Amino acid sequence: MVIKMSDKIDQTIKGNNNAQTSITINGDCTIGINKEEVYNIIRSFGYVNKDEVIDIVKDAIETVDKSRRVMPDKRIFVPAIQQLSYSTDDEILKHTYKILLASSMDLDKQMYVHPSFVNIISQLNADEIKLLNSLVPVTAKSYPLINLRFKVGNQQGLGITQVKYFTDIGYNVCDRPQNICVYLENLERLKLITIPWGQYLLDTNEYTRLENHQTIQAVKNRNLTNGEVQIKYEYDHLTFSLTQFGVNFVTVCK
Repeated sequence: MVIKMSDKIDQTIKGNNNAQTSITINGDCTIGINKEEVYNIIRSFGYVNKDEVIDIVKDAIETVDKSRRVMPDKRIFVPAIQQLSYSTDDEILKHTYKILLASSMDLDKQMYVHPSFVNIISQLNADEIKLLNSLVPVTAKSYPLINLRFKVGNQQGLGITQVKYFTDIGYNVCDRPQNICVYLENLERLKLITIPWGQYLLDTNEYTRLENHQTIQAVKNRNLTNGEVQIKYEYDHLTFSLTQFGVNFVTVCK
């Protein structure tokens, strides 16, 4: 950010001997990110792919408007470039770290960047990042989710949960949508999404679609018996949504 100074600025400071020193600045004063200082942080550590990492950081800086550039928090910047240096062969992870770095140097987004985001990215795979990026970054948006349970014969109680946390949202997003249940469990573990028990959507068509999905039908077909044992299927209707922590993560990492 460049501030035009039409008049000189007098700044008075005190040294260790309590003596006052006057500093006068004339002309233009540039306030903002010190690129060389940022690059020196990278050069001072023994990261792998150091040159590539520097190029990525340069690109990250250039994505931020000059008027909003600020020095990043080293608690975020240093571990982020370290993890980035190990992730350059994965385009999705590399891009996510790059956007996080850019956000950490963006005056408008820096307040939303949490130090734990670096570690969280390292615990996500490319599909989980794609899934998060496909969600609307608000806490008010809920998505349908089902559990498939079955009971054998006259079995009482809730029965056996065979499929937990199924949704079809990943089938147009993820490379391995059949792992969607595991992805959601991991996102819930990381507190990026919430799956409140007992909360469901009023639109039952959302759940009918999931119950009739080919993945659920394939699971039920594998349970077919010779007719001697009766199997009864039941469903839990649930929802999942981003937490505020998850909204912030998506906001600064997408």
